[in-house]
Amino acid sequence: MKFFLKSKHWQLFIVVVGIPLIMQIIAFAIIISRMFSLALSHDKPDPLAMLGLMYTVVPVIMLVCLIIFFLWFYSLGLNLHRKLPSSVNMNLNLFLVFITYPVVYMAAFCFFIWRAIQITDTMLNVGFPTPILLIIPLHLFAMFCMFYCLYFVSKALKSVELKREALLGDYIVDFILFWFYFVGIWFLQPRINKVFAEDDAQLLPQDV
Repeated sequence: MKFFLKSKHWQLFIVVVGIPLIMQIIAFAIIISRMFSLALSHDKPDPLAMLGLMYTVVPVIMLVCLIIFFLWFYSLGLNLHRKLPSSVNMNLNLFLVFITYPVVYMAAFCFFIWRAIQITDTMLNVGFPTPILLIIPLHLFAMFCMFYCLYFVSKALKSVELKREALLGDYIVDFILFWFYFVGIWFLQPRINKVFAEDDAQLLPQDV
């Protein structure tokens, strides 16, 4: 995972933004081509089948995006925490739990959608609204976890740079840059490169 700490901003942009974007383009191109092929063959499209395909493909793409984010933020959080000044106390274990939960949740969500389609053969008989009532709080907690990870990484980065505990006013801009990562990468990654420029041997985990 040294790649996420040592790569140039354009390299990281390709991995974090480019790969998920290409996957989305390919997935939706397949769906659209399927619709056109049905139209040209004069077969009546099955809206439920197309909806089921979208409900399967989109969560899988989101899961891949989350895994890439997990690797990026996990590598940043783990190694930035190691470089924090002794006066700064940030809970690494809580960060690891909160960064893992969204990935586990999305994997479970993908499985739920796939299984529901397999059993009912339609998206109208999945048993709504009961599952939605369960999914909503789980989804909201996943969003909270993502915001906590943004807070953790942005504060840790600024604390390492300042060599003291960063206050909200110190790292709020970094928080926004991590949130809008497709722009923030170009400003954050050079600073991350500088922080880890001289300690290759100490980066964690060492076996990756």
